Amino acid sequence: MFEVFVKFKAWCAKVENQTGRKIKVLRTNNGTEFKNSKFGQFCNEHNIQRHYTVKKTPQQNGVAERMNHTIIDRVRCLRLNVDLSKKNWTEVMSTVIYLMTKSLNSTLYEKLVFKRPFYANFLCFCFKSFDVVVWSSVARWNLMGIIECVMGGLADRLLFIWSNCTDTGFKTLERGEKPLFLNELRKLWDERRSFSEKNTLLVDYKPLLNPPNTGIFPSPYDVSQTEDAELGPDGEMRTFLEGLAAAETEVPSYVASHRLGQEPITAVHPDWKFYSRVLRSAGASSTRPSAEPPTRQGFHNVGDYNLNKIIHYSTNYT
Repeated sequence: MFEVFVKFKAWCAKVENQTGRKIKVLRTNNGTEFKNSKFGQFCNEHNIQRHYTVKKTPQQNGVAERMNHTIIDRVRCLRLNVDLSKKNWTEVMSTVIYLMTKSLNSTLYEKLVFKRPFYANFLCFCFKSFDVVVWSSVARWNLMGIIECVMGGLADRLLFIWSNCTDTGFKTLERGEKPLFLNELRKLWDERRSFSEKNTLLVDYKPLLNPPNTGIFPSPYDVSQTEDAELGPDGEMRTFLEGLAAAETEVPSYVASHRLGQEPITAVHPDWKFYSRVLRSAGASSTRPSAEPPTRQGFHNVGDYNLNKIIHYSTNYT
């Protein structure tokens, strides 16, 4: 409390000296660090009017509220990106505020989004060889910060961003509090007739709910693997997609003869009991509504490539 008063006195002297003007009004909330005898005496001596916000109406303090929203959005983004539980909320918020205060020459997203080795060249290859769509259940206000950080100017070349995911009503096995959403290709094909089983490849993290050989499921990226070259010129993922781009066969035929990543979840899977319940439930599950309708960001750029294959990236693949 005393520290706030000392800082305010120093700030007053600095501002009045630099501007040649007197402070006439001080507007604060009703916190005791501002509403106390020392503050009142100082303001009376310097003829500074005191204005207080109405109790329980923080929206009156526009600057603080805007910053509060910014901090909360970034905390959510960090938790989603590094897969932290709500139990870590306090530590995550402290980290966010520290980075916002200390890292003045770079954004929070640049500090917290893990970028896989060779990712930049890999993205250029993908946009040159395929129509790329991002498909995610992540709230759009969090997702856009990640996309802009990772893709930069390439984000304008996305065919669109799709958020129509299937809510299973279950939680993931990896994190008991995280809802399990599935990317159901049939919904996409029904709504956008130019996409079909023949020309669509889903890159996801769980092989569930879709027809055979319509997706690949790479193992999750481990940030501690500094020598990771999966996306590099001779990496397994890059080689697979180069072959797909050059192939004259349809997507299912190519995927069937070129295995990559995790095997499909079948009855021999150790967690089949859980996933069989998920699949039974998925038939009657509700569809999570989109935060806003899918957009065609940069749709005019896509036609320059004359592409006939579409690749969808799930944000769960890191």
